Amino acid sequence: MLKRVLLLCILGLIVAGAGIAFSVWPAVQAARDAQTQIKSLEALRPSLENHPSVAALQSADVNVRQLNDDLHTIAGAWRPWKDAALFLSQPLQSTHSTLLQVDPLLAYGNQVSAAGDMMSTALAAVVQDVNGHVSQATLPQLVAHVASSRPALHTASALLRQANLSRQQITVGDLPGTIQHGLAVLDKVLPDAPASIDTLAALPAALGADSPRDYLLVPQNNEDLRATGGFIGTVAVLHVDHGSVRLTRVADSYAVDNGTRPNVLPPMPMAMYGWSSLFFRDGNWSADYPTSAQVLKILYGLGTKMKTDGVIAFTPPMVQQMLQLTGPIDIPGYQERLNASNFFQRLDYQVNVVKRSGEAKAFAVAAYRTVFAHLVALNKLDGRQVLAMLRTSVQSHDLLLYFDDGTVQAAARRAGADGGINPTTGDYVYVVDTNTSLQKVNYLVHNAITYQATIRPDRSIYATLSLRYTNTADSGNVPPMQSPDYDEFVRVLVPAGSKLLSSIGLDAQWATNTVHHKTEFSGHFALPSRSTRTLTFHYHIPASVDAGSAYSLLVQRQPGSGNWPVEILVSGKSPVMLAGQSRLSATLGSDVSMHLAISGGATHTSTPAATKPDLPVEPGSQPEPWLIVPESNTQLSSS
Repeated sequence: MLKRVLLLCILGLIVAGAGIAFSVWPAVQAARDAQTQIKSLEALRPSLENHPSVAALQSADVNVRQLNDDLHTIAGAWRPWKDAALFLSQPLQSTHSTLLQVDPLLAYGNQVSAAGDMMSTALAAVVQDVNGHVSQATLPQLVAHVASSRPALHTASALLRQANLSRQQITVGDLPGTIQHGLAVLDKVLPDAPASIDTLAALPAALGADSPRDYLLVPQNNEDLRATGGFIGTVAVLHVDHGSVRLTRVADSYAVDNGTRPNVLPPMPMAMYGWSSLFFRDGNWSADYPTSAQVLKILYGLGTKMKTDGVIAFTPPMVQQMLQLTGPIDIPGYQERLNASNFFQRLDYQVNVVKRSGEAKAFAVAAYRTVFAHLVALNKLDGRQVLAMLRTSVQSHDLLLYFDDGTVQAAARRAGADGGINPTTGDYVYVVDTNTSLQKVNYLVHNAITYQATIRPDRSIYATLSLRYTNTADSGNVPPMQSPDYDEFVRVLVPAGSKLLSSIGLDAQWATNTVHHKTEFSGHFALPSRSTRTLTFHYHIPASVDAGSAYSLLVQRQPGSGNWPVEILVSGKSPVMLAGQSRLSATLGSDVSMHLAISGGATHTSTPAATKPDLPVEPGSQPEPWLIVPESNTQLSSS
């Protein structure tokens, strides 16, 4: 009897083992095949990154689809044995930790591969049309294809957002080396991928695929620095319709403020330092570009009776990059050849020195019209060069975008192109310089920023911000009839709730304000020729900006400002301890950030108090201190 029972047990184990092997074997084969697909995708990566083609995308799509099938097979085999495997592996901690990663890893892989399939299908038609190049002739076709791919792009973006959440559940150290390598490759691109896909999906609407759009095109002269980049000397309207673009209504900005428009009171600091009215050319007062853009739209409507759908602003570095794409350009009617290195020098010479009678801005209007015409007329623009130019200009905030279309504006915000005051809840510094001297000498005024932060035991922060301004202008290096003396209204935006303890160096200290969920310190100072002045702000930042186990700092770059040196030093007062690079020397060519692990002292589990939503920017409103949006009863019309 005992022998029979043992025999039955042995037979049962054999049958169970055979069942396990039968169910697991397809998963083993799928795992091997998945490795093959990943190696194939790795081999295709250089081609997809450097010279994308339809054939490469189609090959990648085959690999991605097979990989997705393999992962589903593995998941199907894992599911019935998951609980038993996790239970039996508990004595073996290393094995148990690895098995705990299976579920999030499978979810991550499925989400990434499904998104890759969507993206391959959507991008194949685009690559087939333009083969990596863009022209005026191919742009409408490109817009049409991207528009038809919007559902796939939205799905891919949602899948990658889910994948990024799944990735947070994966502990890399518990995985084999080959999987760690694959994750490291994806970690370089996937966190930012959803925003990039959303931007691509929003392009058709921005380029008039759903209806024609008219955008204000606003060049800003950073030699006369203003909050969002510089003085607005010229303005145009960019008309887009299903990808076809043309420049209309190119004009001197002074022509916008005609004699029939109602007088508009300027913000108080502007009134104090020389402005009697808020004109279109000075409408970019707010350091928050979406706010300034909406004010510019309203002021433009007051002066021209024309409705526009957004505002595209840019500063000289972007124009210089455009001229690198077009090559030198001759301006009709002028003995001038402009290139990337001399564009703004010659522009300034013609506008401020030559000054043809009655048409001081005629050369600027002709120059911008000619540059745009050359861009449009080019038979081929290398898509990679254009994207690199746009990426660089967005990162430095030399290209700013505002759209009435909420979906398109949200994409611009996610791409970092909206120029808004950053909503970060960590430590924050944003220095905003506004030239009140009316002299175009900002290129001769240099700034250096030093920031020191001491984190106290209660996790509040004692901060010292020093701004060292040097005016190198003199009578020998400024244009004739201009003064080398400079003066400025400076604004410093810091975390909400900060309290100014003292300031040194300002000629006039203005009241502390709350602006777009930040605290703002401000004031005015004069900087004569060949002189230096240092402004110092000592202030206390509440503990609410650092409620967890990490300290973060963002130093935001003002559009149009110089690439100023930045020195940062963060320290902790015992028992607060910091881990990471707490001293940083950088150049403010784009935003500068710092992230440090923090321990010791009081920790705060509560989140900062809820902030009120921004006030709307509409006629008669006051979205921020000193700024009252002008009113008009005039009905505006489209072009």
